[in-house]
Amino acid sequence: MFSDNKFKDINHPNPQMYREDYILLNGEWDFILDYKNRGEKLGLYNGFTSEYKINVPYVYSTIKSNININKNKKCNYVWYSKVLHFSELKDRFILHFEGSDYITKIFINSELISVEKGGYHRFSYDITDYLIKGDNTLVVKCEDSFSLSQPRGKQRFLNRNYLCWYEETTGIYKSVWIEKRKESHIESLHLKPSLNNKEIDFHISSTLDTGTLEIELSYKGEIVQKDTINVNNLFINHKMKIEKDIIPWDVLNPSLYDIKLTLKDKSGIEDVLYTYTAFRDIERKGNIILLNGKPLYQKLVLDQGYFNNSLLTGTYKEFEDDILNMIKCGFNGARKHQKIEDERYYYLADKYGFLVWAEMPSIYRFSSKSRENFFEEYTKVIKQLINHPSIITWVIFNESWGIFNIHKSDSQKTFVNMIYKYTKDIDNTRLVISNDGWDHTISDILTIHLYDQDPLVLEENIDRAINTGIIKSFTKKHTYAKGYTYNNEPIIISEFGGTSFINKEKGKWGYGKSVKDKEEYKERLDNLFKVIQHDNRIVGYCYTQLSDVMQEINGIYTMDREIKIDSNIIREIQERRENDRLRKDKE
Repeated sequence: MFSDNKFKDINHPNPQMYREDYILLNGEWDFILDYKNRGEKLGLYNGFTSEYKINVPYVYSTIKSNININKNKKCNYVWYSKVLHFSELKDRFILHFEGSDYITKIFINSELISVEKGGYHRFSYDITDYLIKGDNTLVVKCEDSFSLSQPRGKQRFLNRNYLCWYEETTGIYKSVWIEKRKESHIESLHLKPSLNNKEIDFHISSTLDTGTLEIELSYKGEIVQKDTINVNNLFINHKMKIEKDIIPWDVLNPSLYDIKLTLKDKSGIEDVLYTYTAFRDIERKGNIILLNGKPLYQKLVLDQGYFNNSLLTGTYKEFEDDILNMIKCGFNGARKHQKIEDERYYYLADKYGFLVWAEMPSIYRFSSKSRENFFEEYTKVIKQLINHPSIITWVIFNESWGIFNIHKSDSQKTFVNMIYKYTKDIDNTRLVISNDGWDHTISDILTIHLYDQDPLVLEENIDRAINTGIIKSFTKKHTYAKGYTYNNEPIIISEFGGTSFINKEKGKWGYGKSVKDKEEYKERLDNLFKVIQHDNRIVGYCYTQLSDVMQEINGIYTMDREIKIDSNIIREIQERRENDRLRKDKE
């Protein structure tokens, strides 16, 4: 935990950029389902009271929203209204939305102040000039659809759940808050710490063009270093060279450093911002992945981030429980699958030393519009998450979703390679996977998806994939798109398992034949993990999955987070590889 008690405020939606003065707007809002999209003609942007009172940030189809409308009666247009009271307006007021899906229009006192597109990134607006002393009316309209051209992730695009796609999320589904800032303040922050070079590169944008910036770096309450910079530009670049020994951030053994940034103009202190960082270097050396110069074996779990009664919206406790339970099961990280999570999840992963693969939610059509939507939001997501030490890998696409013809299509290969190169250009501190599962183009890791439940078949298909480039999945796939070949990349089996437990319910499914009891479940997992653990060509895996999700019942936990087998058994299975190596070393 951070040494500064301010970071213990679990309600603050963004621990990466913490200021003391903020107003959380979660809770009761007036709410209208606008099935015929007549709200703007009716003047709902002027504010309203309504029969429905929604509990933000939960979407209307969930139990926690306090509305829980029939899930198959989809409404594409929803309205929110809330009265805000301000007794004084001497500071700047920044309105933040952590997540709202998909087109969000914001009105303050009847004026349209913004239109934001995208469901997975944070967006913020300075609303000061629209406010008056006393009561103010904040109205939000959200528009959604089943469009295949918007990044959807695992949100369904039919009016029913099917296969591995689930109920959609429409409207506000993450925290909303207002932050008070001084006239001169820090707007954005990009940190590039280096363990090898013993330094931190600060890239800061602010509204102050003349003054000073004080940077205070501390560890467990003790100041490590202080730098003071003269500010003569709205953009501040500074390299802090660390003179003392550095404690590295390591997997399941994290060390976080507190940072206090104090921006001053000629009249005195204007802005105080708290953040944190960690020193860890992730790199590829041949077919090995190194963390802080040492080989890293990744034991990941696929985590889709769906919760009972709230869909994609989790609480701080739910995020923390998921991470701690996976550590208890022997995992050292998660592939956060087709979802950009609440910022506090990544903070908790930073805090516990839990590795994360951050994956962009997919589109499902390849067109000029879908490419624009995807790239526009992907760039915002990268910049939003870039300071989290737990994130060691960016995943651009999954299983060719949205780029279905990538094996042969030159335009789709070019598009994927462009995003890969863009990612490496703005962030050379992490590994990047172009298309997880198969048909890679340029990629830092070769990832393979195989769901065989027979260990002998799994072993045979791993050999086939590595030796011939053919992935015998549900249909024939290739490890690389046409024109690309294996070039000694590290190999990770990034989806396997998916074993279902006693599947007798109609419409429920998992991979292969369901196991009938705990003993068979243990045996199945034991044999599947063993195949991968004993293959020295493989440097990690990702097991499907953390929990059941609606009709997909192949989780270690149920959707309401009840474990199906003792966590110690799963942990012992996962620790076998390390134990076998220790035994051999002693011999």
